[in-house]
Amino acid sequence: LFLRSAQITSVHQRDAIGRYFMDNDSTYDEEALRRRYTWQYIAAMALVAASIVIGAFQVNQILDVNRQQGEIINVAASQRMLSQRLALLPDRVLSETNTYRRDRALRDIRLAVERMREAHAYLTEGRNGEPAPAQATAALRHHYAPAGRGLENMVASFIRTYEAFADAPGEYGEAIEYQRMNAENGLLVRLDQAVELYTQTAEQEMAMAMRVHGIWVLIALSFVLLVAIFIFRPLARDAARAVGNIGAELDE
Repeated sequence: LFLRSAQITSVHQRDAIGRYFMDNDSTYDEEALRRRYTWQYIAAMALVAASIVIGAFQVNQILDVNRQQGEIINVAASQRMLSQRLALLPDRVLSETNTYRRDRALRDIRLAVERMREAHAYLTEGRNGEPAPAQATAALRHHYAPAGRGLENMVASFIRTYEAFADAPGEYGEAIEYQRMNAENGLLVRLDQAVELYTQTAEQEMAMAMRVHGIWVLIALSFVLLVAIFIFRPLARDAARAVGNIGAELDE
C-alpha cells in the first residue's frame, strides 16, 4: 500500500507540473526551457570568468612593471657604484709596487669598465627590443642629452679613459686624474640624479598601473552586479514562482 501510494503521489506531482507549464505557456517546451536556462547560466559564468581572467592579467602587468622598473633602478645604481669604485682604483695601480697586486687592480678596472659599459648600453639603448629606459620621460631625455655635458657623453668619455688607462697606466695618468676630478664634481652627481629620476619614473609607472587595475576592478564588480540583476535574479524569480505554483497545484 505504501509503494502504491508513493507511485500515485509521483504521478500526481508530474501531472501537476505538466499542467502548470501547459496553463502558463501554451507553447511550453521543456527542452527549450532547459536550453534557455542553461545558456543564461553559461553566459553569466562566462562574464564572471572573463572578469577574473582580465583581473589576473592586470595583476600580472603590475608585477611586470614592478620587475622592469626595479631592474632599471638597480642597473642605474650599479652604474653609480661602479663609477665610485673606478674613481678609487687608479691610486692602487699607480702606488702599487707588487706586480701581482698591480695586475689584479688593473683587472678589477677592466671588469668594472665592462660592467659599466653594459649598464650604460642597457639604459641608453634598451634590450631585447624594449625601449631605452633613458628615453622614458622628458626629464631623463634632457638628463642624458647627447650634446654638451649630458650624462651620455660624460659616461662614454669616462669609460674610454679608463679603458685606455687599463691598457697603458703610465701614459694616461693625467687623463685619469682629470676624469676623477670630473667624476667627483660632475659625473657622480649626475649619476645620483639619474637614479632619482628612474625612481620617480618607476613610481609614476606603478601609480598608472594601479589606477588602471582599480578601474578594471570597478568594471568587474559592475559585471557581477549586472549578472546578478539581469540573469540570476530573473532565474531565481522564475524558479520560485514555478515552485510556488506547483505546490499550489499539488495542494489542490
